[in-house]
Amino acid sequence: MDASVEKKKTVDAGIHYPGVLSCNLCAEIFLARLIPIIPVSVRVTLKRLTGDLRILIKKPPSQRIWLGFHERPKVELEFSPQLGAQGVDLQVLLRFLEKLVLEVIDEVMVLPSMEDFWVPVM
Repeated sequence: MDASVEKKKTVDAGIHYPGVLSCNLCAEIFLARLIPIIPVSVRVTLKRLTGDLRILIKKPPSQRIWLGFHERPKVELEFSPQLGAQGVDLQVLLRFLEKLVLEVIDEVMVLPSMEDFWVPVM
């Protein structure tokens, strides 16, 4: 097909990301008036991501691409919580956070849902 006539391009591809990508989530917990605010942070590290991905690219002037997985990707996450000034081992909380992250992936990035990203070079 002629690219000037098409309104979008769709590409299906397999993705395998074996690298390390980390981010920190921070919050403060306020329990009661007499107890000081407790800073809480969790480092979330993506250690592996594997799945079948759909990429949607609209023709210019659009500067966005859309990404969505055909089904939930296989994800390996590592959580490192820190409560106050020290690290803690809270397995129940960590399992809850992992479940929450996977549910967000399902809601936002599993077809028919897609997440869009701005790509300034397009």
